[in-house]
Amino acid sequence: LRLKQTEALKKLLNRVTDVRLEALEEMLEDLFERVEDSVEVSLPESYWEDFEDMVDKLYQEDLSVAQGLSEFNLKFRPNFGGPGIPPHLAKQLESAKSSGELADVLDEIYEGAQIFRGRNELKNIAAQWGAAQKRADKASGLSPREVAAAEAEYTKATVDAVLQVQDVINKGLLPQDFLDFDSIDLESDDDDDDDDGTRPKIK
Repeated sequence: LRLKQTEALKKLLNRVTDVRLEALEEMLEDLFERVEDSVEVSLPESYWEDFEDMVDKLYQEDLSVAQGLSEFNLKFRPNFGGPGIPPHLAKQLESAKSSGELADVLDEIYEGAQIFRGRNELKNIAAQWGAAQKRADKASGLSPREVAAAEAEYTKATVDAVLQVQDVINKGLLPQDFLDFDSIDLESDDDDDDDDGTRPKIK
């Protein structure tokens, strides 16, 4: 799956429609927002599947608050590495009144654990893409040729950002399904969009 996604993404370097570019932008924005909002917490990947299963059971109310807290404290809490569980989330764990409330807190912890190892690389990718966005914004008012060149540069920077995130996934620093490709038809060649809605080829 990783190889297939990477190869499909590389094809985008030669042809990116406006619709597809917008989908890539939205995917990156959502992804980087998740990183920015996530907590810094480390839990070995070998515990993720069981942790997610516990969260699901809490959402389904198959576990009570007391049962969920007991399972978390006995099975998972001792295995968190530095910097540990943030104090504000530790308080929310203890004050949860329902299975759903406890599941929400644990789900936030789980999200942070999934992102933890790739966090720094993702922040660097986000910074580079943000700089490319600023350069593209400054292109307004330039000649048509300069604007077209700026658009091509930005399109390449956007696709490169997605490829870089995929590379972080390929290195095992993020879950395999971390990127959401549902809104992007990676296999389509968009043969009907030659004259409108197609970004310049990137060289």
